[in-house]
Amino acid sequence: ARRIMISADEVYPPRMTDGDKWSYLSFNRATNPNGDGGSAQDHAQIFGLSPVNIDNGASERVGFAMVAGATLSEMMDAARAAQQMWVDLGNSIFVITGIEDGLTGIPTEFSLQQNYPNPFNPTTTIRYGLREDAKVSVKIYNVLGQVVKTLVNNRQTAGFKTAVWDGTNDFGAKVSSGIYIYRIEANDFVDSKKMILLK
Repeated sequence: ARRIMISADEVYPPRMTDGDKWSYLSFNRATNPNGDGGSAQDHAQIFGLSPVNIDNGASERVGFAMVAGATLSEMMDAARAAQQMWVDLGNSIFVITGIEDGLTGIPTEFSLQQNYPNPFNPTTTIRYGLREDAKVSVKIYNVLGQVVKTLVNNRQTAGFKTAVWDGTNDFGAKVSSGIYIYRIEANDFVDSKKMILLK
């Protein structure tokens, strides 16, 4: 039977339905009938997965763990325990230590990829593809729609490109933790994605 464990003393039994679990993950414990009635601001969840190459018709098993702790040390201990449980269940863990720059040549379309790592601290890499030479603008915005940082603002040749953001604004000052949007404009192509800076 599956249980949701918040701490050693707070374990929700298997009577929770999938709907209850979704409510917990989506709307916090305060709105969950099995929850503790705490404030809707008392916690948050962030899930992420780096790109996975899967052959057509194949599948890939992926696990997520919610971990918590009163301190960073407690949270890291909980994360290590979750990884060990995953291994004990007969699964493998692949640790990503970096990104191989394997993209070469000219892409067939304009594209904007999800930044990596995400969430990040202190830097993150944004990758994009240009199918033709273009005037390129890559900017970081806060949730109010204000430009925080201009990473790219020039003409670039076709190909795969990267831009690195170090969590500073255009004046060199560190920005606060939170959700940011990065946006690319290249000729008629426009796209944007969200990223999270954690400190």
